[in-house]
Amino acid sequence: MWMWPMHGYSNLGAPVYTKGHKTSSAVTHKFYIVDSPSAPIIGNQSSISLNLINLILNVNSGEPQTCVHDQYIKVFDEISRLEGKCNIHLKDGSVPTAYPARRVPEALKDKLLHKLIQMEKNGIIEKITEPTEWVNPMVMVEKKLQVCSCA
Repeated sequence: MWMWPMHGYSNLGAPVYTKGHKTSSAVTHKFYIVDSPSAPIIGNQSSISLNLINLILNVNSGEPQTCVHDQYIKVFDEISRLEGKCNIHLKDGSVPTAYPARRVPEALKDKLLHKLIQMEKNGIIEKITEPTEWVNPMVMVEKKLQVCSCA
């Protein structure tokens, strides 16, 4: 849609009625002319009736969606471990970084300690006793399934 400058228009603030011909039938719209260098603003109803945007009220896919959890129940059923070694390839010039630990709210410390002990027992994480070059801060997210490490 194009809007032409209305320089010298004497009725600023008065409504102007225009007809849009993009649709199969002409539609009349009311616009207000203001003295501003900004881009024109077209309302929702005018945009829909001029077919500038489409209003989608309902989306049906024909087949009911199955939950990912139900579809791959064996994957989510238990904690498992991939066997073998993992090779991580770094970009050339990567420098090891060790970020300081983030503070954990006092009210969540017991829950976090319990979760870390449980994860260590299940073989998900390992406790280390020697210094390491790569250290990422841990973020505790109070959800049923999440403890994350930021990278």
